[in-house]
Amino acid sequence: MLEKDMIEKLLMTMTTDIESNKKKIKFHFGNEKLINQDNQTLLHIFVDSTYDEEKCFLAIQTLLEMGVNPNHEDEFKYNFIQTALYTNYSESFILKIAEEAFKYGLNPNHQDAEKDTVIHTAIYSEDYFGGVEELLKLYIKNGFDLKLTCQNNNKVSEAMTWMNEYIKNNNINMRLYTKEEIRRLKEICNSTNKKEWKNSFKEFGNSLNNLKKETSNSSHIINKTEVDEREDKKTSNIPVKKEDAPKTKEISLETSKQLEKYGTVLNNKRFISSPAIGREEELLRLMVSLAKEETTPMLIGESGVGKTAIADELAYRISIGAVPKFLQGKIVLEINPETLASNTKYTGEFEQKILNLMNLIEDNDVILLINEIHTIYGIGTSENNNRDLASIVKKYIDRKSLKIIGTTTKIEYDKYFSNDALKRRFDIIKVEEPKDDLLYTILEKTIIDFAIRKGINFRDENIMHTIINSLIEVTKPNYRKYNDKLCNPALAISIIDEAFANALTFEDEYLEEHHFIRAIEWCERIYPTSKQKVIDKLKTKKTKQPTRIIQFRK
Repeated sequence: MLEKDMIEKLLMTMTTDIESNKKKIKFHFGNEKLINQDNQTLLHIFVDSTYDEEKCFLAIQTLLEMGVNPNHEDEFKYNFIQTALYTNYSESFILKIAEEAFKYGLNPNHQDAEKDTVIHTAIYSEDYFGGVEELLKLYIKNGFDLKLTCQNNNKVSEAMTWMNEYIKNNNINMRLYTKEEIRRLKEICNSTNKKEWKNSFKEFGNSLNNLKKETSNSSHIINKTEVDEREDKKTSNIPVKKEDAPKTKEISLETSKQLEKYGTVLNNKRFISSPAIGREEELLRLMVSLAKEETTPMLIGESGVGKTAIADELAYRISIGAVPKFLQGKIVLEINPETLASNTKYTGEFEQKILNLMNLIEDNDVILLINEIHTIYGIGTSENNNRDLASIVKKYIDRKSLKIIGTTTKIEYDKYFSNDALKRRFDIIKVEEPKDDLLYTILEKTIIDFAIRKGINFRDENIMHTIINSLIEVTKPNYRKYNDKLCNPALAISIIDEAFANALTFEDEYLEEHHFIRAIEWCERIYPTSKQKVIDKLKTKKTKQPTRIIQFRK
């Protein structure tokens, strides 16, 4: 069975390089023309749930180029365009995939088991909120027969077919439908007979201009809400009220450019999957702290435990709308104090730069992330100025116009904040090193993400389980050198990165135990005797014969 998360991860690796996309698809699915148990091709499968439209289009473009038949029917005789119409995709996406499919012989007069064409499906599908006019024009251009009618006597579908023909014959420039318009049209169809349809449609047409103004905003919200409700499933413990439908907010190119003069806009980062796993409690505390007026959060933990990943997770959930209402539309900007202070030689130059940044933060609803926040002490001072970044930050926090997420270690916190007035302005959120069960899940996710990005995977999932357990063992605190401060998951992830790099360097077909053995050998953070103990186990470990995790019915 194909998992939605796996497909989503693969789609996020799609680029405009079609040849590269082909390799990734072949790697994951072998024969790309295979079908699943519902008689669906990969074209159907890639649109059967709502994914990133740009990436999904690139995958469809690739599959069509690879020779997958756009006219293949699933068990309900839907072609893949109809499947997409039942999955909340936008008008522009439907138009793009249809235009692309017509280049490869898409049948404009295809009918499903109920004799519905794609145009019928688009008009009365409850799931599709896009327009009909442009799709109808595209299908007519490619040979769509307006006389095709439904097999059943459903008034709505039969009326829609009649109306499409009426539009064509009378050169009517029919506008886009909203969900409210379709609801009104269905009421007309169900309350009148065929003889009265013509007058009813005329009245309906006359009312559309006013109706469009009334419903354009609400229809957009309805569409957005349904997308966001799907995303809510990713945030099991974070309170997001369904009635307060989460909304994403696009960051304009100009705003991004302005903010990125000072740091990195985390909302714009692209993640294959959720950046942090098993940190629901820390994330909840982070959100609660951001909701307070008097304080702002500080994540404290040893190097490598995943403090920054929690901030990334917040930005990620803001970008998909899966956050409480007060955080919707916020921008998370990561800055480096030392970088801010660079190229500010003259008196007042640093202060002006920070003032400009603070004004930008206030104007654009920004949350500031400062990693290694203890470095704000002393930054910006000179012979003629003893006012550092810490004193400036203090002023803006007191004015309640600045929300900061700080990260630091316990040692640095005690050294810099314990006797400073800034201490009372921060909520301390401790981030502990993950326990073995959680670490296993994090490493499994990391390996899958790496495999998708790099295009190489294990020949057998049993090897992956063996490797993860070995990494957990070899990176235990008592195996690490006493003076090394890097903790898990960062330490284990660094070994995974090394192993993938080895496999790519030697252009190996699969990831094997020996790639990880070499990566462990090269890791200088672990005692040699401890490394050898785990390496010996890996060398003697027997694994099962290769198996495919994803099965298709030929």
